[in-house]
Amino acid sequence: MTNRIWLMGITSVLLLAFTGVSEAQEPKASQGSARVAAKGAPASNWEYSENKDQMRGTVKHFAVARSQNTVLLSSLYGEVQGGLALRDEGGELNIMLTIDRGQFLCSRFTRSIVSVKFDDGDIVDFPCIGTDAGNTGTVFIEPEKVFLAKLKNSAQVIIEAPFFQVGRKQMVFRTQGLEWNYNSPGE
Repeated sequence: MTNRIWLMGITSVLLLAFTGVSEAQEPKASQGSARVAAKGAPASNWEYSENKDQMRGTVKHFAVARSQNTVLLSSLYGEVQGGLALRDEGGELNIMLTIDRGQFLCSRFTRSIVSVKFDDGDIVDFPCIGTDAGNTGTVFIEPEKVFLAKLKNSAQVIIEAPFFQVGRKQMVFRTQGLEWNYNSPGE
């Protein structure tokens, strides 16, 4: 039940980021979460938010970047834009790749990978795992700490992921300017 509630929460946050709803409809961002680019610096592609659990007194922090391109999945799904999301919940880090419609082919039962290129570096394969609830529009990328370390030092990331019926497609993310200072236990 907890996983289902969490999945509904993260899906809502990501859909808000993808659909560009007005400020009045968006969840309240944490104080100081608005990021202003320094004069002459390119604006950051990252959007930040937090979700407070009033009952438990915990806070989930999110950072989401939208892909610079779209990928054509099929005539059913059309062109979709990807999302690269980071979530911290009490020191537990998750890295997620998302689409608002369509299906990734990453599951908990097979060895699935996404291929990632940080800037002009070598292509690195990362395991991708589907959600517990079976949401095929979101996958988790592991190991999180390794991915995050490379992400923090990159200006652009290309992620090639497997999709249902259309094979592997590439999504390009502008990642420069990520402000993520949440530490997982053991760091």
